[in-house]
Amino acid sequence: MTPTAAWPAPAHRHHPGGLARRRHLREASRQQAVRQSEIRRLALALREAGRALKANRAELHTIVNDLAPGLTTRPGIGPVSA
Repeated sequence: MTPTAAWPAPAHRHHPGGLARRRHLREASRQQAVRQSEIRRLALALREAGRALKANRAELHTIVNDLAPGLTTRPGIGPVSA
């Protein structure tokens, strides 16, 4: 199956920050404006979720190191799997 222009680009091609900063076109139809607003909302939510996940992982790493010092230094063991 060959990709066509109608297919959306892979998710890794778009950075949430870039999508969140896109501006509305003056000539944009209502449908385009709503679509762009939703893209912005989702991009900002994705960015915030990434920040929360990073903070959660750091906190979990601290807890694991307090309970079992050195455990996360072993190959294949991280804060989530410990």
